[in-house]
Amino acid sequence: MNIAVIVGVSDYSGNAVSNLPACLNDSEAVKKLIDSSQKFEDCLAISEELKSAPTKERLAEFINVI
Repeated sequence: MNIAVIVGVSDYSGNAVSNLPACLNDSEAVKKLIDSSQKFEDCLAISEELKSAPTKERLAEFINVI
């Protein structure tokens, strides 16, 4: 089974890290490519700023569904 996880966070407001404005567009392009390839059964795309615990929770939920 092939699955994909894409993380493309652009907005790091409130953090010591600079924003990365191209990441969102890049992650959306990669998601379209993955979807159109029809080689993956499922794909999780994370594009909003999340703290570590919620991100881990989303990943765990995604993996447990599969």
